[in-house]
Amino acid sequence: MKSGIQIVTLVGLLGLVSGCGPVVSGVKILGASVRLSETETAGARETALYEFTMAEEYLKKAREEHAYSEFWYARRYVDKALLYAKEARSRAEVAARTEQMGTSAGE
Repeated sequence: MKSGIQIVTLVGLLGLVSGCGPVVSGVKILGASVRLSETETAGARETALYEFTMAEEYLKKAREEHAYSEFWYARRYVDKALLYAKEARSRAEVAARTEQMGTSAGE
């Protein structure tokens, strides 16, 4: 009896663990989408075009890999998208501060 319970528990745990791939990569993709939107709002499309474009393209590739059930690759691409989005936002914020300082100094 105890052996049967252990087998059922093991199978249940394996089922839960195997189901984590799509959930984790899906959540990360959603988070990266939000981060990219925030980055665009910060003005990165104009001031950090390279980084913004890289983030956008890596996110597209992550979605594609997720659609093909390649969850590990999807997570790798979404991590790169997040990295570029962070860098783009940082550049956009620096550009905005520089523009503000230039405007206030010229007045």
